[in-house]
Amino acid sequence: MPDPSKFDPATTSSLYNLHAPRWQLELDVSEWTLDVISAGTYLPKFSDKEHPDDYAYRRSMSCPLDMCRDGVRIRVDNLWRTPPKREVEGRHKELIQQLIDDADNDGTPLDTFMQRALWDHYVTGTDIVTQVTRAPLGEQTVITVADEQAAGIRPYFARFSPLERVDWATNGSGNFMWARYCLGVEPASDELIKGAKVTRYLTYSRWAWRIWKVTEQENGVKEVVLDAEGAHILGRPPIHKLYYAESRKPGSGGVSLSLLTRPAVVAKVMLNLKSQADADILAAVTRWLLSGVQAVDLPDTYAPGVVWKIPNTEAKLQIAQGDVKHIAEKREWVLLYVGEILRLLKFRGGMAEITANSGSGLKLAIERTDLDNELRATAAQLEAAELEMMRQAVSLMTGKVIAPEDASKELDYTVTYNRDFVLEPVGEMLDNIKAWFSDAGFVAEDVPEIGKEMLRQLGNMLARDGTPAHETMMEEIDKASLEGSTDEPLEVPPPIAAVVQAPPAEQVDQ
Repeated sequence: MPDPSKFDPATTSSLYNLHAPRWQLELDVSEWTLDVISAGTYLPKFSDKEHPDDYAYRRSMSCPLDMCRDGVRIRVDNLWRTPPKREVEGRHKELIQQLIDDADNDGTPLDTFMQRALWDHYVTGTDIVTQVTRAPLGEQTVITVADEQAAGIRPYFARFSPLERVDWATNGSGNFMWARYCLGVEPASDELIKGAKVTRYLTYSRWAWRIWKVTEQENGVKEVVLDAEGAHILGRPPIHKLYYAESRKPGSGGVSLSLLTRPAVVAKVMLNLKSQADADILAAVTRWLLSGVQAVDLPDTYAPGVVWKIPNTEAKLQIAQGDVKHIAEKREWVLLYVGEILRLLKFRGGMAEITANSGSGLKLAIERTDLDNELRATAAQLEAAELEMMRQAVSLMTGKVIAPEDASKELDYTVTYNRDFVLEPVGEMLDNIKAWFSDAGFVAEDVPEIGKEMLRQLGNMLARDGTPAHETMMEEIDKASLEGSTDEPLEVPPPIAAVVQAPPAEQVDQ
């Protein structure tokens, strides 16, 4: 055990220092707020010779053109289009239900907790730590599980960004051997209280946990103490890595990669390129040079595009304008970068195409292929995460380790995330259904199930699963008869038929 007076838990590892700038960039592009751009972190000066006014202009004119945040939002919204469905039985039902109702010991339901964790998963990745609130050192008055439950002591979950995990170590399999997280600066108990800054750090190892308390006085003097410590029975840190992907480079265990890892780099380059183009446009503004004319003969102002006739035979009018070809070239590069970000987010290329609509903004028409498969895999990942979280929580609370392979059986706990996604505009779906029933009537007659499935997809777009309207639609679609001769109109469910037979309507934003 190191001497607390000589140990600084705030010390970050070399691996953290290497990847922290990238994690911060991913976090910033997911919000790209004015303060992030105005700070100039991602818009460095061209050189020391760039005038401060020119630099300020570039920052003021910079704006995000990427869709990184939209890429995250569309995924989260689709996975949470309907809440997860959970079933829990067995002897641990009461404990698990408490976690479902209050996941973080602060009143947050598990639905809300996991939705926030999913957002973090797409942006930087997140570590979900399972903890048990015990009595402070020296005050261990409860001795049995029943006593702890009666005293309100139970497991809970906490989310930590890679930026909050200051140091860690992994084994050859990439699993954590130990990890240390910054719990943040403790706020004052009252707005009028001023004093020392207190920061706590939590360390989990295979069999134990520690909480370090760092007190920094106003004069900068720090005091480090081991505030609490204890043991657990899991044999590995109670940490679940919820990552979009994890680095496969040797010695990079625990280094998360996210949905935004690659698009964020392109977004940064594009932000700088657009700022250069803004500066170039300003420098290329046409200037009129008049010679041979006295100042009193010139008007006070000049309107763009106005040519003055000067009654002086010695006067000469010249136009001074810089080259603008490079500005057009930069515009093409910006468009290329926008397309690359859309491709990386699976919104373009073989999976999708972008169309503009003046009435409803940007539209995404996405084929149900790669993105759909990704969302289904993520739903399965979230289900596995919940099962592991519950396994750790029940094991820590009961004092009996449940093996990972026995978790589903022992806990009698199942969760199912939404796999019914809306990945194309309603108008697109309407056009497809109209074409199917009108142009391919003979096929619709022979294969009625295809028509029913198309109607189900339309119903999913128009109403959320579980609502009365959605249930009515599904019942009518199942009962509908789509068979018959091509000379007779097909019997389409009334609510859907009205939409299918209506003239093309403007697409609805999803």
